[in-house]
Amino acid sequence: MVAWLLLADAKENAGLQVWKHEFLVAGVIIAAVLLVVAMLIHVVRLWRKRMAGRPMTNPGEQLTSFRALYERGELSREEYERIRAKLGQKLRKALEVPGPAAGPAATAEAPAEADSPPAPPAEGPRPPSGPPAPGVNGAS
Repeated sequence: MVAWLLLADAKENAGLQVWKHEFLVAGVIIAAVLLVVAMLIHVVRLWRKRMAGRPMTNPGEQLTSFRALYERGELSREEYERIRAKLGQKLRKALEVPGPAAGPAATAEAPAEADSPPAPPAEGPRPPSGPPAPGVNGAS
């Protein structure tokens, strides 16, 4: 009888050991997956911070940024032209392109409108485009 109890107890312990082993393996796998996900999130955050804090060192990128400011009306024409002249010199130097030729042709008035950026949009509400909605202005 004692042997029978010992044998039954051994079978129960063996079953518990299998369950303990399965839970241990599942726990280790879950911990490893969570660790990998945490490391991936950390790397992405570092990359985003580095990209957000990256200064625009390329004169072309800077000129594009200032042109967008001018087109939105945040820079005056004089400010934009002054910035454009300075960045144009840096851009020509970076690209190793010679500057504009000095001489009678360079001093003559060239069509300024062809090279100048478009004027910023006028302030105020814009009229709607397209046909009027039904029931507006007598339209049916």
